[in-house]
Parts: sequence; C-alpha cells; structure tokens
Amino acid sequence: MSGYRDGDGEGRVIPAPKSVAEILAMRGEGSGRDKDYLEQDEVWHAWPGVWMISPVAAANDVRTRTITTYLTWGFTSRPVYHAEDVQRVTDAIAAGTAVVEPRWRRDTDEGRAAIREFERTRGRRAFLGFLVPLLFIIALIAALVLPPLLLS
Repeated sequence: MSGYRDGDGEGRVIPAPKSVAEILAMRGEGSGRDKDYLEQDEVWHAWPGVWMISPVAAANDVRTRTITTYLTWGFTSRPVYHAEDVQRVTDAIAAGTAVVEPRWRRDTDEGRAAIREFERTRGRRAFLGFLVPLLFIIALIAALVLPPLLLS
C-alpha cells in the first residue's frame, strides 16, 4: 500500500488517495447510490489525509446535498458530496492548492490534537448518553417502590 506516515510516531500509514472513478467502481452494480454524489465514507477514500470532511468541502466549494432517511421514530440526515467536485479537490490536495486547515488534517500536530479532543469529547458524550437513562430508570423504580414501602 502506498501512502505516507501520519507523523505521530506510531508508524501508521495514511493510504494513498483513490480517484472518484475507483471509488465508484468499488460500489458495484445495484448499490442504489447516486453516481453523481459520494457518501462521507467514500470521500474519506479520496481524501485519506483529511479527517474533517465537511469543512474541507465547504472551504473548497464542493456541492453537497442532504439525504434524509425517515425511520419509525423520526428521521436521520447526512450530507453527500458531488463526485466531480470531490475529484477536483482530490487533485488540488495533491497539488497543494486546496484549502485545508492544519486542524482538518490527519498528518499535522494540530489535526492530531483535534482528533484527540474529538475522541475525548465523544467518549464523554457516550458515557452521559448511558448515565442519563440509567439515572432515569433508577428514579422511576424508586418512585414506584418507595411509596408502598413508606405507607406500610
């Protein structure tokens, strides 16, 4: 695998970017995805040195669309990125002319610090996402069990 080291001393190699044509070929027939737009996981293959896709796309005028999926209990939405624009930015990143802030990259000190902060914050949110329902359940059980005990 060709690529370059991320520079953090851990020896991880950032893979070489793939062209949009290669990414579209990896989809296979009948994927149901629009050939003019790429999902975020596909853009990561084109921009492997970038960890913050949305700001890079915005800074480089990549056309986006929002895909909304309706579910039983609500909906979810996610951006998709125009394939031609993604290829243009892939070429600009290779040429060094794309707008990519150091904190958006995987191979800079600022970027690695931003990734660590994101992971630390995400871990805290995951813990709170578990803790809040747990406390609610405990309070509900206490509200159901304590009154009969106190009345007897």
